[in-house]
Amino acid sequence: EMADEKKTSGVEREEPGAIPGTGIDFPFDRLFDLSMEMLCIADLDGRFVRVNRAWSETLGLTREQLEGSSFLEFVHPDDVHQTREVMSALGRQQPVDRFVNRYKVRDGSWRQIEWRATPDGHLVYAAARDVTEQRLYEKSMRESEERYRILFENAVEAVSVIQDGKFVLCNPMAFQLTGYTEADMGKVGLLELIHPDDRMLAGGNLATRYQDNGFRERTELRLVRKDGSILWAEAAGVRIEWNGRPAILSFSTDITRRKEAESALRSSEEKYRMIAEQASDVIWIRNLTRDRFTYFSPSVEQQRGFTPEEAAIQTLEEAYAPDSLESLRNAFNRETAYFVSHPEDVRVYVSQMRQTVKGGEYVWIETATRYRRNEAGETEAIGVSRNIEERKRAEERILQLSFHDQLTGLYNRRFYEEERLRLDTSRNLPMTLVIADVNGLKLVNDAFGHQAGDRMLVRVASLIRNVSRADDIVARIGGDEFVLLLPKTGTEEATGIVRRIREAIAGEEAQPAVISVSFGMATKEKADEDMSAVFTEAENAMYREKLTESNSMRSETIRIVARTLYLKSPKEQMHGNRVAMLCGSIARAMGMREEEIRELTTAGLMHDIGKIVLDEALLEQAAGPTEDQWTEIRRHPEIGYQILRGTSEFAPVANAVLSHHERIDGKGYPRGSEGDKIPVVSRILAIAEAYDEMTSDRVYRKRMDEEKAVREIRLGAGTQFDEKIARVFITKVLGRHWEDVV
Repeated sequence: EMADEKKTSGVEREEPGAIPGTGIDFPFDRLFDLSMEMLCIADLDGRFVRVNRAWSETLGLTREQLEGSSFLEFVHPDDVHQTREVMSALGRQQPVDRFVNRYKVRDGSWRQIEWRATPDGHLVYAAARDVTEQRLYEKSMRESEERYRILFENAVEAVSVIQDGKFVLCNPMAFQLTGYTEADMGKVGLLELIHPDDRMLAGGNLATRYQDNGFRERTELRLVRKDGSILWAEAAGVRIEWNGRPAILSFSTDITRRKEAESALRSSEEKYRMIAEQASDVIWIRNLTRDRFTYFSPSVEQQRGFTPEEAAIQTLEEAYAPDSLESLRNAFNRETAYFVSHPEDVRVYVSQMRQTVKGGEYVWIETATRYRRNEAGETEAIGVSRNIEERKRAEERILQLSFHDQLTGLYNRRFYEEERLRLDTSRNLPMTLVIADVNGLKLVNDAFGHQAGDRMLVRVASLIRNVSRADDIVARIGGDEFVLLLPKTGTEEATGIVRRIREAIAGEEAQPAVISVSFGMATKEKADEDMSAVFTEAENAMYREKLTESNSMRSETIRIVARTLYLKSPKEQMHGNRVAMLCGSIARAMGMREEEIRELTTAGLMHDIGKIVLDEALLEQAAGPTEDQWTEIRRHPEIGYQILRGTSEFAPVANAVLSHHERIDGKGYPRGSEGDKIPVVSRILAIAEAYDEMTSDRVYRKRMDEEKAVREIRLGAGTQFDEKIARVFITKVLGRHWEDVV
């Protein structure tokens, strides 16, 4: 019609898809096919009219399998109802945006697909994308946040985040402590909660926290609750980053009862003794003049397992852990000296240390101590001790989660960055930075599973940590990347450390793969040098080494994978050898070059390497595989491809291995390729493997007669097998007459 119109009008009309004014056809079909988004055209009955390549790649189905089919055939049963509702909306000519449903992939798994669709008459034009990994990541983040939330909400202390003098986050205990609701706390300033007489102390401590990353001594101060009542609290904090800005993570405990107990002590000795007998905290008196304990409240037995009489006769060495003893003696000496010179100043000192419990273990206790003169004029320390074991464990868990890599136990990137800034001073020069990258981790994950890869990372972390020195910072900063920060260490000394790490790694057995690590290092020697530039220099050195080491390590790992497979199933090794010989014979009969023959032989040897992921029992079971087991077995070409493609030695045969179960008619797997789209090497490999499979004994069946096997190859020519190659195999390799094989 267009041609006739051109003739009658005498005016050249541009074809649909032409760029106006140029006469050049614009390849919209090609753009449609090359788009990374999943583009399709469907009718209002839900049938695919046209799909692009992204659909085939995502679902593992050919266009022929998709086009003309109802997409409801592929939708998860639980999503069909919602999908029908969306189809109804499209039928009413209403566009649809961000609709997500699940589609079944060829291998039986499900992918989450997000849609945008616009109706136009009886057709629907749609674009979609695979959001499966995104949804899994979002789920993982929600679960991680839930774990932190449980820890946060169930803490026995009031925990809050303070930024710019305001509360930005509080746990339920904080609301219980202050009497304010969550809505109230967002409007209340920190200093408004603090008693006017303690605000200067609190403000100074807050400023100190912002300047220091570590925990400071706990501070006692008074809080004004919402109802106007006053309580004593013991507070400590640490600086953190919150939404990219400095903030304070605060821990507060209600110590009103303890303060009241101390007040009672000052008021009346008898009243104090009555309270002491009933208090859950341990109250004790130590006569410093005679250097012995003179009193313990009965609660010491609950806290430490000793009766008051047993605790009273203990020496300091018997009562306290060795790591607490020196600080305790220093505190007694320092605080006693101050009391002697300032007897009117009734100060209370708070400290944390470990005390012995019956049986030889230790428990963390927190003690509030003040000093007095007894009737004989002797100096006494009066203390109130509380078990804080749970609090210490909670604090350690929070710090562990904040600064450590959960897999390896090393410091994480956050801690490394903070330490790098802290140590970046002239007194630590020269400072050497070493980057270590584990070679072939993805290959190990593909071949042996992610648990094997994790075990390798843990082992490398252990080797590095064991060789490094006590003051060195060792951190895992990426999936397979570690960093060592070596203060006061020059290049020569750092080289020795790296050498010892290499020697330790070299002494490791291949369990299950060879451990190979590439190193790079750089040294900061002048104060004006930028540590970022030092990091880049070390990283570049590591990548240069990785170019030379990684490939040989991958090749050796592939050989280990093959040996492991053959140990699991010796018949697989014999099968591989026979297939390799048949491949070589076919290639020679086809007149291929020696280089191509070697490649084919290697492909024959390695074609089933992907079976390494299969259970040993499945490889050797007497019964034929079930349908579920066949699904697992059919994954082996793709797994073999992933294992082989990462090395220069085996990469040339990776595609051959991937496609060796494809069929000429497109009914093979894993991609459903057909005809000339299947590599020639794969077509040869398919015939060689099929013939050997038929003519070899399997645990679940007897070998087939050779004549029958030849007939099967002949019958499959043109559908399962390449007819030309099948003819060469039968006539030239096996020496049969093609016409006689029926």
